[in-house]
Amino acid sequence: MHFLKIILFFLFSNILFAKISGLVFQDLPTNGKQLNNYGVKESNEKGIANISVTAYPDNLTTTTDENGSWSLNTTQNSRIEFSNFPTYLKESPTNPKNTSIQFIDDNSTNVTFGLHNINDYSNSINPVYVNNLQQNGNHIGSTTQSLQTVHYESTGLNADHNTLLGTPGLGEIPIDTITMEQIGSVWGKAYQKNKKRLFIASMLQRHIGFANTAADIYVIDYSSYNLGTPPSLQTHFSLEGIIPSNGGVPLELGSVNRTLNPDYVLTQDPTLPNIDLNAYAKVGKISYGGIDIDHNNNKLWLINLNQKGIISIDISGDLNASASLKVNQYLIKDLPNQPTCQEGNLRPWAIKIHKDRAYIGTICDAAISGNNNDLSANIISFSLQDPSLGFKTELSFPLNYQRQLKAWQAWEDVFSYPGNQGGRRIHAQPILSDIEFDENANMYIAFIDRYATQVASTNYSAVSGSTEIEKAYNFGEVLKICYTNGNYEKEGTGNCLQSNYNDSNISEFFNDQGGDTNPEASLGSLALLKGKNEILVSLLDPHPESSTGTTDKAYWYTQGVQTLSLDNGSIKNWYANAYTQSQTDGLNGKANGMGDIELITNAAPIEVGNRIWLDANANGIQDANEKGIENININLVCSGNTVATAITDGNGHYIFSNDSSSEAILKTNNSYKYNIPELIEDASNCSIIIPNIIGTNKQTALQNLILTSSGIGQGANKTFNDSNATINGLNAIITIHGSDIPLSGQNNYGFDVGFKPISTYTLGDKVWIDSNRDGIQDANETGYDGVTVSLYNNADCSGAELNTTTTSNGGLYQFSNLLAGTYCVQFTNLPADHN
Repeated sequence: MHFLKIILFFLFSNILFAKISGLVFQDLPTNGKQLNNYGVKESNEKGIANISVTAYPDNLTTTTDENGSWSLNTTQNSRIEFSNFPTYLKESPTNPKNTSIQFIDDNSTNVTFGLHNINDYSNSINPVYVNNLQQNGNHIGSTTQSLQTVHYESTGLNADHNTLLGTPGLGEIPIDTITMEQIGSVWGKAYQKNKKRLFIASMLQRHIGFANTAADIYVIDYSSYNLGTPPSLQTHFSLEGIIPSNGGVPLELGSVNRTLNPDYVLTQDPTLPNIDLNAYAKVGKISYGGIDIDHNNNKLWLINLNQKGIISIDISGDLNASASLKVNQYLIKDLPNQPTCQEGNLRPWAIKIHKDRAYIGTICDAAISGNNNDLSANIISFSLQDPSLGFKTELSFPLNYQRQLKAWQAWEDVFSYPGNQGGRRIHAQPILSDIEFDENANMYIAFIDRYATQVASTNYSAVSGSTEIEKAYNFGEVLKICYTNGNYEKEGTGNCLQSNYNDSNISEFFNDQGGDTNPEASLGSLALLKGKNEILVSLLDPHPESSTGTTDKAYWYTQGVQTLSLDNGSIKNWYANAYTQSQTDGLNGKANGMGDIELITNAAPIEVGNRIWLDANANGIQDANEKGIENININLVCSGNTVATAITDGNGHYIFSNDSSSEAILKTNNSYKYNIPELIEDASNCSIIIPNIIGTNKQTALQNLILTSSGIGQGANKTFNDSNATINGLNAIITIHGSDIPLSGQNNYGFDVGFKPISTYTLGDKVWIDSNRDGIQDANETGYDGVTVSLYNNADCSGAELNTTTTSNGGLYQFSNLLAGTYCVQFTNLPADHN
């Protein structure tokens, strides 16, 4: 008997409490083969932990687990609210049901919510990327193309170049027109998607001149690139001498002596050698290293090699002059927990924004001891919110690990004559130059060969008065760093496996071998499109060995990009930007002749919406059981013009979006309107208007309804569960402020409007014969029929009658369905003998 009672109790409990559950996940642009659908969970998308989930009206709260899953026990239909997002994530676009406020039944088990990083967004699996070439000389009058923008899936040698055998390449030809004279020696790049402009930082490379100074940053306009117009130089500015807004010493980026002295001057003819003596020791020590842009597209971060500082620039506005820029600098030596180097100097270069932190790549250069065993790499990070809190060391490892063919060497500032191979000098010195992250938080790092940047190709030795020609042979590196249980591990250690690409039985994860069999051909730059499961790596002779048949050697002396698999490190594609051995162009042979790789992708769309609902209890809150209202006409009005009209769907949803992609346009219907160019970030000239909510032309779906109270809401997220509209004439209006949509990709689905049932009243009573004249309806006093009763909607019974009736059934009269207000009742046709 007791056993039966227990079973019945559990059955009864399950009837009372239904479990609702779901998943919060991070959207990715692609699965590698096709575009993913934003706002819909795809197989390669991971859950997000620690997102708050609240169910109303029970006011139950939980947080997502490490897999992004959540569940709650509730007794009724619920309004689910998701909150407490990381600052680098925003609500995903294109799915009107994917919002932070959702209405579900009490047995729903697949309630999903997608967030996305706006800097990861891409509406193409074949976007373009940009790289640059380096050319010998001072570039005065040079028309040689510097920037090169090509499609991600381009393959082969740029058809503007011939192979070693003189046959033209078959690859895509970049349409860029930015020349060496315009930007000179540059490396780091960062693309500001929302403003369609590329930032490029100067870089010191021996034998290759600056267009202006070591402190200059160039801004390239890509606003019309999708229309076939080449990018153009918008402006450039220098940070030299600027006093940081956060205090400290003025910025100094350093300089190099390139005066008319034969030891220092650069030649104008790129085919003629020069000594450029002063530059040799300064490579990696002055000008800029890597650069990147934060997740809000508002700040540019750079590494100042000369002062070993981290610079941030506010790039949210126009860039008219460096004097008007808000610039901060954080000197590494002044911040807590900076790395220390016992037998050398700390040398920063790489910077990468990942989630809400910036990651810096540094090395200890072993320059004091000259001992290769004192070389080490350090990856440190700091909070973007407050860099003054200092660093966290993410990974540190020695650089004396066994490489394929050529070991890393301590930094040297005086030219020596190391061994050579095929007439080219090899003395690889490490610069940790680039960092990328995949969607699983694995890290990928690349190294520039400093020596190949010091010596370059077909130039004089770094010795005063030298006429001896030297050629460097680049030996860089690219490594996988695994993220395992919250920690980073270098490939070949712990659980971070390698892929058995080997030379002399030395394993590595990536097959970064050039077509000339150089096993360490990386030039030090990376780019990664999240979800594509591969990485772009700049490389010498990027064609795989034996990939071009008997003409393999014809593609030697090229520089470009390999596409490497993140599954197993294999080569998936290659593109060569240039043939670099020609004696007529002064390109960099087998030395370091390329810059940083940067993806150029469209900004994430801006969307606003999303719900018109029936506020049945008239409390101004979107309660769990209150339904959306279908067939409401809604206008988006910008600068006084109606730019789009939507009609709410069966759930009361509507969306206005500036997404112009072909995929979005295919989704356009009566309720979801895309390709609206007037909807821009920080817009303050647009409004959402519901026309004719009152009056003789009142919308049919709003009959017997009036606008509910605005700005009430419930709980911590009341701005997303309240009604936003106020009445303006015959219409309901929501003014969109710049702060409502401050960024491209920061969608706002909180523009909701509630309508409540019209509250009506009845007015009436009785006309009777007051026999005793005391003004009180006594029991024996009778009503009087036939009196005309007129109703006016004012206080003095003036103007036209609102309604009229006649007393009957013992003097009774009544006016029904009256709205709240002031009325006047007038009695006429009274009996002649009564007052």
